[in-house]
Amino acid sequence: MSRFEMFLQRAAETQWNFNVFVALAVVVVLFVLEIIWMRRNNSKDRERKCVKKAKELGHVVYGKRISVWDDDLTRTSVSSYVHATYVYEVDGKEYKYNYLKRAAAPLTLKLYYINNPKRAFTGEKKSSVILSLLFYLIPLAAGIAVMNLLGGA
Repeated sequence: MSRFEMFLQRAAETQWNFNVFVALAVVVVLFVLEIIWMRRNNSKDRERKCVKKAKELGHVVYGKRISVWDDDLTRTSVSSYVHATYVYEVDGKEYKYNYLKRAAAPLTLKLYYINNPKRAFTGEKKSSVILSLLFYLIPLAAGIAVMNLLGGA
């Protein structure tokens, strides 16, 4: 009998529970799969490709700021967002772009679009808090579910 088989047999016999071991293995495997997925689907690379494609098509416009406001009226809170509205023109038609960041809104903003001028973007990566939370919660929830399905701890 190999060492691994002996370990599995001993883990099944002890009260440390084979269920906990399997649940931890599921969590580790899911974390590894998520890391591989995140590296393959790097949003920075996708954003660079979109900007490159828009430049090749000549779909680069400059938006002019028409309004700006801050969430915090006193501008003392570092967690407040700056909202701004930009207007840009494509083929004689005016479009609006809504800006939402923690940094001050510039007077002019370089915008890109690929097919539809209504769907302009800045070329900067947007951080996703929800995606970051799911990155940790999905493997943990799967591990807890596997442990409970196998009979609990």
